[in-house]
This record gives sequence, C-alpha cells and structure tokens, in this order.
Amino acid sequence: MGDSDMSIFYRLRPIALTFLVFFAQPVWAESLVCHEPGIAGQESTARNAVFFLDRKTSDPRKIEVYVEKVDGGYYYHSNFIKAGREHATKLFIDEDTDQSSADDLSSIIMNIMFDSHEQIATSPLTIEEVISAHLTLYVDSSMFSQFGHALADVTGASRIRLVDGLRRQSLSSMGLSRIDTLNPPPGLAGRIAGCCFLGFPPHMAAEYARDLANIPFDQGQMRLLSLVRDTSTARLIDGSASLSAMRVGADAASLTDRSEIFETVRQASGGQLAIVGHVEGRNFVIRRPDTSEQLSVPLSELVQVAEASNTSLILLGCRTGGQLQEGGADLGVVEEFNSIAALKALERAVSSAENQRDLLSQLASEEFHIIVDAKYLRTQKRLMTGGVYNRSRSTGLFKRVADIFLFLRKE
Repeated sequence: MGDSDMSIFYRLRPIALTFLVFFAQPVWAESLVCHEPGIAGQESTARNAVFFLDRKTSDPRKIEVYVEKVDGGYYYHSNFIKAGREHATKLFIDEDTDQSSADDLSSIIMNIMFDSHEQIATSPLTIEEVISAHLTLYVDSSMFSQFGHALADVTGASRIRLVDGLRRQSLSSMGLSRIDTLNPPPGLAGRIAGCCFLGFPPHMAAEYARDLANIPFDQGQMRLLSLVRDTSTARLIDGSASLSAMRVGADAASLTDRSEIFETVRQASGGQLAIVGHVEGRNFVIRRPDTSEQLSVPLSELVQVAEASNTSLILLGCRTGGQLQEGGADLGVVEEFNSIAALKALERAVSSAENQRDLLSQLASEEFHIIVDAKYLRTQKRLMTGGVYNRSRSTGLFKRVADIFLFLRKE
C-alpha cells in the first residue's frame, strides 16, 4: 500500500468503543486501520497471519484475528470483511501513543467489524457475544512477557490459539489457563501436566513438560529436611511412613547455624533433597515461639551448595511475610498453604512419581496450582522457579502464598 492509498487509513483513538478518526498523513507512525490489501512494511507479518486464518467472511460467528508484536506496536490481521468493504480489516496499534487501545479487546474487535454505530445497531450479535462465543484469536508468541502477561488485551476471548507465526507452528496443544490477579493484566499459563501444573510464558509449557519428563525421579533417593519448628508438622512426619523414612538433618528447633543445613544438602549428594519451611523475602527463616529470628538461610546459598555437591533440590517455601521476587510473577493464594499442606502434597507426590514432571504435577492440585516461570530457560535448564497459587472462591482471583524452587543436578 503506497502513500496514494493513505485515505483508507484511520486513526485509533485511545477511548474504548470509540470509532476511528480519519487519518491522512504520508506516514503511518500512529495507530491505523486498513481496508486495502495490506499495510506497507507489514507484508511478512501478513503472510504469517494468513497461514493461520480461515477463509474471509462477513459472518461475525466465523471471525478470526491474528495478532503479533512488531516494531513500534501490534499488528492485527482479521479474516473479517466489513459491510461495503472489499478486503479484510487490518490494524496497526502504536505502543507508544496508543497502548490503551491494545489494552481493550472490545475496541479492537469493534473497529475490525464496524464503520458506524448504525452497523453496530443492526448487527445480529453484540461485540461481547462475538468475543465470548465466536472469536478465534491467534496470538503469536511475541505477544507475551516471560511471566505470561499478554502485551495486549486477550481477556474474554472464547478461543485463544498460541502460535509461532514465523515458524508457522501451533503452540497451544497443551491447553491454556487464564490467571487473574489483583494487578492486571491477567497472565496466561500453559498446561504442563495434569490439571494444575502450569507454566509461564504459555508457549513454553510443552518444552517444560518434555524436559522434566526426561529427568527420572527415584523415591529411594529422596530426602526431606523440615525447617519448621511446629509440633503439628513434627507429628505429621512421624505418623507418615514415607515422610519419616525420607527425613534427614537436625530438628529445626535445635539448629543454630546455616552450616548445619548446608551439610545436610551435601550429604544428599547424588540424590534429591526436599526442604520445607517458611519464606520471608529470599530466605528460609526459622522463628522461635516468641517470633524472634532463630536462623535465616538465603535460598540462593542453598542452590550454590547443591550445585557444588551435585544435589537436586526441591524447595517449598510457605509465605509468612515479604514477597519472593526472584524470576517470577508476583501472584499468590487465598487458602493457606502451610507446612502441613506442603508435606501432605509431597507425601502424595513421591508415592507414584516416575520423573520430575510427575513430581511437580502431583504436588499440584485443584486447590493449589503450581505455576513455574521462564527463569528455567535462563539458567541452562538447571533452576526452575515459581509459586503455589489458589483461586479465591469469592472473587476468582489468584494469589500466591508459597514459593517453589526445583534445582536439577547434573546427571
């Protein structure tokens, strides 16, 4: 599309459900709507879109939209032809001047489907009905942060398909879960295994699943260290044949120096050590009955010792204060995930797990989801970090009360 065709460009105003204002300048450095064959400079992105989209239509029940992050903003390509138009609608949203438009899927779909309020009034379906029941949204992997947050609004879409436009591949075969928190935008997690073991960003879930399934789990090599000085926790371990058989190290109440914990990690060399405790900030913290601090152990130092001694670790840190920010999205839970819940989950998981994917999948449950993040990819696939989440029954929002770390030794 050349400069002479600029009359078909429209400028998208950052107001929800407001129609585009006519835009006619010799450059397209701002948000645009195109009703011609294409937008200059976006030819390769358009080819990516066309690969996935179904045949062109004017039926709102068959609408499909492809979106990809491009230089300067977001490119939307639909299969929908508006009334009186010859070509399907395309949009470019400028991320610097018009991010609010990208943050409103209703406005995006309205401008793809309609040119006037009269057209809306005569449409057989509302925009909300189109999005919730009919829209297929192809979202390129470029549209997600490493923590699964979509760079533009995808909320409410009935069918989301994750794709790699450049490679022309579908990435969403594992299934998707929307993670809403108090702080929008929502995250979109990919299903790794089971009902509730998920991963950010969503398009990496299949790789996480494949890698973890290839790492065996041996219950005979699993050890357990409790950093909780609580009588109920102690009774649970004593009353469980599997947990008591795995228990190593000194009683939490008797620990006086972190070197004692490091030695327990070293003694598990060649195997796997599960550590359960309370996390404050980036440390495991043991507190006396009067709440004074007895001992604090940085999680990073535990990982360093594990690496030096060739010990695999799984760290379950129940939150009692502060927020662990290391490499993950700050999401949490409503139902309390305490040491009792953690140990019951561990007891269940080790009973039948055959690999590390099984272990984490069986630690998770409908009540407590486990969601891991992309730090795994930045640590040569040695350290997987994430959190334990629960959805509030009253609000539907997820919160995070526990942190999980999986450090994988070299085989």
